[in-house]
Amino acid sequence: DDDTYDKLDNSVRAIKRREMAKAEAERRARMERGEEEPIPEEPEEDLDEVVKNFPIDSRCQVEPGSRRGAVAYVGKVKGLKGVWIGVRLDEPQGMNDGTIKDGTKYFDCPGPKYGCFAKSENVEIGDFPERDPFASDDEF
Repeated sequence: DDDTYDKLDNSVRAIKRREMAKAEAERRARMERGEEEPIPEEPEEDLDEVVKNFPIDSRCQVEPGSRRGAVAYVGKVKGLKGVWIGVRLDEPQGMNDGTIKDGTKYFDCPGPKYGCFAKSENVEIGDFPERDPFASDDEF
């Protein structure tokens, strides 16, 4: 299991962890010597502002892929930084069904792969009707 693997000193995960710690220590040393500018943290999005701009059940389009659906959840997601938007997709083009890996359910979907979580910069609210699968491209 994961806990046992984490305790091993000669695993790929342990080597990566040591490499990342070494790189971070070198970066801090360069910053102290004034050779490197600190990387600015991304400003935290205001939850109230995002909730106001992305009302529940409003039609939207999610990038990448121009996937269409409706906003089903806006808020924090356990284990992830920032504010996330849960979208109930029209077609099974998502990564989940409104549930994250640990089993926490944030919104309902008609089936598997009908849900996705996206950052606000990847979601556009607007008049995005469901696509007709039988419509011809010539009609537009």
